[in-house]
Amino acid sequence: MDVFKTFLLFGEVEVTFFQHGTIPCVCHDGRFIMETPYKVAKAPDGNGGVYAALKSKRLLDDMAAKGVNYVDCYGVDNVLVRVADPTFLGYFIDRGVSAAAKVVRKAYPQEKVGVFVQRGKGGPLSVVEYSEMDAAMTTEINQTTGRLRYCWSNVCLHMFTLDFLNQVTNSLEKDSIYHLAEKRIPSLFLRFCVRRNLRQ
Repeated sequence: MDVFKTFLLFGEVEVTFFQHGTIPCVCHDGRFIMETPYKVAKAPDGNGGVYAALKSKRLLDDMAAKGVNYVDCYGVDNVLVRVADPTFLGYFIDRGVSAAAKVVRKAYPQEKVGVFVQRGKGGPLSVVEYSEMDAAMTTEINQTTGRLRYCWSNVCLHMFTLDFLNQVTNSLEKDSIYHLAEKRIPSLFLRFCVRRNLRQ
């Protein structure tokens, strides 16, 4: 925080910093990964953890008090993102939707990206992580288009209304789904293990 205050001048723009939560790391068999003999290893709670953090830090209330209607949400590791893209924001507002996402077509079937899928005919869109897709699903072809059936990558470029975010955060406890993300976790025994990511 001090670095931002010292080296970056935000002028009149208000910037709020907040942190994701963390969750325990587990192996495929469900055992906890130990960072030390007496401490369970923890990792950030994934992209979906931003919703829990917005609620626990009361940031949605703060945004409402300041008259914020729309929230642009993107992954911090995407250096090419166009923050508050006026075309995306304008289209989002014009369509009158509560949530939107930019997508990128998968480069090849085994690309390690989550994809948007529709749950049942007319059902809601959700993200299936690459680690949850079997070989058949990864390579399935849409007979109408001749392209991959599951081809629209979630590149974490989202636009939300504040009302939608309030709805999501108020239903976190009953609707949250944990996805497995395979990561190298610093531990007593250097091994390939799993961390659970919270996603909405």
